[in-house]
Amino acid sequence: MPPPVPPIQQNPDAVWVKVYSTELPQVVDLNRLISGPDSIAPQLASEVESEWTLLGGDVNLALETQISAGDVSVLRRYENYQYLGGYDEVHLPTSSFTGGQPPANELGQFIAANMVAANLNVPEPASAMVVLLGAGIIMARHRKVRA
Repeated sequence: MPPPVPPIQQNPDAVWVKVYSTELPQVVDLNRLISGPDSIAPQLASEVESEWTLLGGDVNLALETQISAGDVSVLRRYENYQYLGGYDEVHLPTSSFTGGQPPANELGQFIAANMVAANLNVPEPASAMVVLLGAGIIMARHRKVRA
């Protein structure tokens, strides 16, 4: 009897991500990061930090943050959109995207927005930034598109 064929590891669905970022001179209350008129989450064109990134397979979203003097909070809004392009045999996106606006035939519907903040006036600001960046990466990479 031949040995069993090992399973093929497939990657999660790819997503397009657009990142907005802003800094504030005061500590951010989590309740102000929700969507709506009282939200302080960045969403203006002037607050775009990363125009478009295609996340899929082994691609990570790495953003650097250098906070301005006098500011104590960093806020980010991650907008996730469907990727409608093709995939290879291990489910990696085959897009030819090299920057700018994603190809119209590959940019799908809006999925969700995730808002995160780090208040940097805590004892370990480096840990807060790791949490901020990690939360955004995890949310963006593992969100499944449900048709």
